[in-house]
Amino acid sequence: MVKNIVVFGMAHSGKSTCIGYMYNRTREKDPNYNFEDYIARLKEELEEYDDSRDYGYLVDEFIEERKRTKASSGQSKKIHLKPIEIGGTEIIVIDTPGSEHKTIQRQKGMYYGEIGVFCIEARQLTSEDFFIKKRLFSAFMATMMLWSKFNRRTIIALTKMDQCDYREDVYNKAREMIKQLCEMVNVAAIIPISVDVKGRKAHNVCVKSPEMLWYKGNSLEDELTFEIARAENKQNNTPLLFYVDRSYVRSQQYTGQSWRVKILQGELSVGQEIKMSPVRVNGEVQTIRAKIKSIRSDLERAQKEPVYVSFAPAGSFVGIDLCEIRLGNRKIHKEDLKTLNTSCGFSYDMNYKIADQFKFRTNFVNVQKANLGRQMDVLWFGRAITFQVCRREVVMNGVEIVGKLENRWITMPMTNDGQFLIRDLIIRYDNNPNVDPFLEAELMDIFN
Repeated sequence: MVKNIVVFGMAHSGKSTCIGYMYNRTREKDPNYNFEDYIARLKEELEEYDDSRDYGYLVDEFIEERKRTKASSGQSKKIHLKPIEIGGTEIIVIDTPGSEHKTIQRQKGMYYGEIGVFCIEARQLTSEDFFIKKRLFSAFMATMMLWSKFNRRTIIALTKMDQCDYREDVYNKAREMIKQLCEMVNVAAIIPISVDVKGRKAHNVCVKSPEMLWYKGNSLEDELTFEIARAENKQNNTPLLFYVDRSYVRSQQYTGQSWRVKILQGELSVGQEIKMSPVRVNGEVQTIRAKIKSIRSDLERAQKEPVYVSFAPAGSFVGIDLCEIRLGNRKIHKEDLKTLNTSCGFSYDMNYKIADQFKFRTNFVNVQKANLGRQMDVLWFGRAITFQVCRREVVMNGVEIVGKLENRWITMPMTNDGQFLIRDLIIRYDNNPNVDPFLEAELMDIFN
């Protein structure tokens, strides 16, 4: 079941306002809740109250997000989780910061999501400066491209259509630009939206807009309902694969070490036997066997008390605890186990490989950028892992490149018949926003 929808995009693109409007509609079903009373209290409490951010205040609740400065009039600085009812089902909607200096927070939040909503102002896309538009997308394209490799789908919301007088020609022009910039991204829909904060209404967010009768598609809420149903009806018979996002040390709340993981495919259940690799055991990189002792659905510890479940489907972001940890026939204590930046978990009977070198093939037109000695990044489950090009050869179907990782290990899981479970990689070769900084690559082989 789909649990998380992430909303991301540039700073001041209307993300928090859109989420706040939908969140408010959900809360209004409670007879004890009154939005206008909430706003009245805010006017008394906030010295720098801004009536254009009434819905945004429902999302951006930290003090530093409610302060107005010369550089920023309201801006999300952290990840926010809001329960919103969509299509009769309660979903966690995740708001992410859009500013450039919050890249880590933004990327982490984006990978919590199973369906993404990318917000961008329509008037920015219709600017005559193509490089400005390219720069707007460059910070998000890596995540969106990698998402498509794991069947993640993205809805693009063209925000603030009121500033363009709800014009159809602006929407059509922005739509064509998106097609140029997102050729390799799985875009589910492009929806023009707008939120009239002072008028307490929205256009194409929850219901179709009378101001944009020319738009024949779904509203944002209807499209999300469709995508949720689509994801839930999809059969998933693939092996288990998850990546480790973070490890927790002993505390008053948790006993021993535990981990927060993202399930990319397959299903996870209590008592299931798994392998985790690569991990460091007493200073050596190894592969361990273990059983799932417990599963917690405590995303970013959003709840005060963690909720324990017996089962977690693909797409879930959960906490796990391990037991019966073994290296070969030797029992391992959790205190002696350390996960790495590329640690992944697999089905117990799945083959695997660990390497500090890997070889891939690509037909990318700018492969001359991958010259010998060049530093490049492989984007692996949302992380940028640096490697150095140590050999390249021209082959029949393109160029074969051998890359050596810098003091890291990367796990490439394989199926029982020896085929790579994930063959497609995204390679980042340039941080210049004025050029396309990514190339796609097909994994051919790895070796120690």
